[in-house]
Amino acid sequence: VRALVGDPERLSTLAAAAADSAWPSLAIGLTSATGIPARWQVAPTGSPGLSIRLQSARGSIVVDAPDDAAQPWTWNGEPAEPFDRGLATLGAVDEALGRQATPRPADAVPAASWNDAARAIELAETVPRSLARGRAVDLHREEFSDLGTFRGTMASLGCGLIMLALMVVIVGTLVAGIAREFGWTAAGGVVDAWPVVVLVVLGLFLALQILPLLVGSSAGRSPSDRDRSP
Repeated sequence: VRALVGDPERLSTLAAAAADSAWPSLAIGLTSATGIPARWQVAPTGSPGLSIRLQSARGSIVVDAPDDAAQPWTWNGEPAEPFDRGLATLGAVDEALGRQATPRPADAVPAASWNDAARAIELAETVPRSLARGRAVDLHREEFSDLGTFRGTMASLGCGLIMLALMVVIVGTLVAGIAREFGWTAAGGVVDAWPVVVLVVLGLFLALQILPLLVGSSAGRSPSDRDRSP
């Protein structure tokens, strides 16, 4: 879909309401900035595989790619050029490692990147939400990088630490007051140490924020770029 019509910007679904019958009748509509609609759907066939139909006002082209490697791909019912899946896989590995053996054609489908994999997961997670809401869902198409992931993780941990610190403040104050009321001097002294504990934990958390500066420029790269570095 990305190669044919561009990155999807909106996803809509159509399927049966019951969960057991949703998959056999599932149809997914994708809308991109190019304005060309794309539809992905499940349909019964004689043999498992992938079927791509390009529809226009002048006609249609159907490419059938069966899962069985022994069966040839077909183009409008006619056998297509042989496709070596093993060679294609090796080519993808070579490109991921930065040692492309042969030049790629100008109109070749670009290799999938880390962001493509992340967007595919976003699409898969959006399908049940669209089914549950019964309407189209906008796709954010976020760019994923080490620095962005680090910031998101730190934001989540920071919210958790703030909530935990508030609970410690409330519980520590109550326990310290009860300890003083009953004359538990030793216990009260231990409980009164909660401000120091909270400050130390928050200080360590703030110190972790300088990790991207220590890592350097590699923090802003995507994991796929990082894996290709020597």
